[in-house]
Parts: sequence; C-alpha cells; structure tokens
Amino acid sequence: MHVVAIFEKVHPNLFSVLFDEHDELLMELGGDHPSTGKDELVNAFEKWKDVFWLRQFFMTYRLDLMAYDSAMTVKRAIRETTDEADAFYDDLVSMAKNSAEQLSKLFKPLDNREVDGLPYEFQRLKGKRRWLRLYALKYGDSYVITGGAIKLTRGMRERPHLKLELIKLERVKLFLDSADSRGLFVYLDVI
Repeated sequence: MHVVAIFEKVHPNLFSVLFDEHDELLMELGGDHPSTGKDELVNAFEKWKDVFWLRQFFMTYRLDLMAYDSAMTVKRAIRETTDEADAFYDDLVSMAKNSAEQLSKLFKPLDNREVDGLPYEFQRLKGKRRWLRLYALKYGDSYVITGGAIKLTRGMRERPHLKLELIKLERVKLFLDSADSRGLFVYLDVI
C-alpha cells in the first residue's frame, strides 16, 4: 500500500491510497476490488463514469434504488450518476485549489454524531454528493482518500460494497498508524 499525492501542485495535503496488486485484503475479498495500479480516487471516478459498471450496480441494488427514490429508473440513475460524478470531481478540484479549509467543508465525519466535534487524527470522513461518497482519513493536516462508493442505504454494514469501504478505512488507519508509513507517501503527478 502506498499513499500518493493526487493534486500535488494544487493542494499538497490531499492524498489517495494505492493498494498493491497482491494486497492481502484484496485477495481475501476474492478480487471483488480491482487492483488496477490506480489510486482509490481514480478507481471511484472511473466506476462512476462507466455506464456498463453502473448498469450492473443499479441492477444488483435495484431494490435499494427504489427505496431511495421510487420513481428512479436504472437508466436515469446511470445518467444522474455520471453527471454527479463530473460535478463532484469539479468540486473536489475547486476546493483543493482554494485551501485546506475548503476541503474541511467537503469532508465531514463518517459518523453523523461527530459533526459538532473537533477533527482529530485518523478521523474517518466522507465527502458526498447525492449518493456518491468518497471516504477518507484525516492524517495530520492531510486528507487521505481510501475509496469511494454509491450509497443508497442508511447504514454501511448491510451492503458488501459499503462494508469493503469500512474495511479499507480501518486498514489504511492501521497503515498510517504504523511507524514506517511516513516514508511511503509518494508523489505522482496526476494533474
């Protein structure tokens, strides 16, 4: 596992996780999570723009989609997701260009009961736009994106793709908490 800068020239404190190809977690999950050599931010936005992946997702979770919005069709959900993904990415870039304070407006505590508290080291965070979620950890003055998902349900524990995001948050927290993690931050020129 590595932590890579995603907008190094724009915002030096915004990172994303890059899981190793043979990561034990990914192997345990039966290859459900693609280890493509791309960081988690890229993986999330590529899925949200892939109409074939989105169709399969919304067909699999059709009941969740209907519970979220009973008038929503799979076709409309796909179109709205790709549009929301574009807007979400633009928001992220814009906020990253402005300041760390702007990023703190995007990333809120994962647990809604923590909203009024002060941010703390390894706090689990979410950035959201409609049903799209980016998950991150607060690490010093930095934000480390651990993954992204479509969330149509209230909780995260009842759906496998959301449970995976919780596992990744915990795994990255343990990684960052280890003594050797500071040397594994690498800088890639993505923009």
